[in-house]
Amino acid sequence: MFWNRIGNSDEASGQPPPDGLRGRPLGRVLTKMGNVTRVQVVEALAYQKEHGGLIGEVMVKLGFVQPADVLAALSAQRGRYS
Repeated sequence: MFWNRIGNSDEASGQPPPDGLRGRPLGRVLTKMGNVTRVQVVEALAYQKEHGGLIGEVMVKLGFVQPADVLAALSAQRGRYS
């Protein structure tokens, strides 16, 4: 699970600690969690700009992530890790 990976990692691994995800944009959190690439975030943002919607919903609609991935990222963004 993601939390176990970052909880046991150090700075050399390149993974941010959970506190490093708090308050970051959702696309950034999903990228840091390894769920999407930067290219996918840019594509999702372009889609969102044209069609509207929440970025998490857009990423699910485009098939980049599962709803559970968005929920985990939102939790990390809020500083909750359970």
